[in-house]
Amino acid sequence: GYNIASHLQRSFKRPVFVDNDANLGALAELWWGAGSSARDLAYLKVATGIGAGIIIDGRIFRGSGGIAGEIGHTSIDPSGPQCICGLKGCLTTFIGTPALLARAKDKLRASGSNRLPPASIDDLVNAALDGDLMSVELIHYAGDKLGVGIANMLNLLNPKMVVLGGGIARAGDLVLATVHKTIRSLSLPASISV
Repeated sequence: GYNIASHLQRSFKRPVFVDNDANLGALAELWWGAGSSARDLAYLKVATGIGAGIIIDGRIFRGSGGIAGEIGHTSIDPSGPQCICGLKGCLTTFIGTPALLARAKDKLRASGSNRLPPASIDDLVNAALDGDLMSVELIHYAGDKLGVGIANMLNLLNPKMVVLGGGIARAGDLVLATVHKTIRSLSLPASISV
C-alpha cells in the first residue's frame, strides 16, 4: 500500500517509473546491452517463473491488458502438470526454479544417491559447469523446454533477437546449445537466425 515511485520522485525530484523485471530487462538490453542494435527483441528471464519483456519498434509491448510476455504461462504440454495460474502444462511447471529443483531431487532419490539436491539454480548451474552429469542433463532438459517456448514466440512475434537472462543463463553453451537445437526443429526457417 506504499507508493515507492511517488516517494522516490518527491525525494529526488526526478520522474520515477515502476515496471516488472522482464520489461526492465528488455529495456536494459535495448538501451545498453545485447539488443542495442535491435528495434524488436524479447528478453526472457528464467527464474522462479519465466517472463518475457517484449520490445516492438523500440517500445515495450504490454498488450491490451498489460500482461504481454507471460511466456511462462504458455502451455507446452496440455496434459502436463497443473500450474499455480490454473492452467496445465505451463512452461513454468517444467523449468521454473521450483520445478527444476524438484526434478533434481526426484532424480537423486530415484538413483539412490545420498547426496543433497541443489538448493538453488546457482548450485545446479555450478554443478553442471563442474561437469556433474545429472546437473548437465537437467540444464539440457531446461534448454529443450525453453526452446519450445522460444520457438513458439519466434513463430508468433518474430523478434530480431531473443536475450536470455536469469540464473540459468550462466550455464552458457550448456543451455544455449539445446535451446538452439530445439528452436531449429520447431521454428519456421524465416523466423530464426541462430
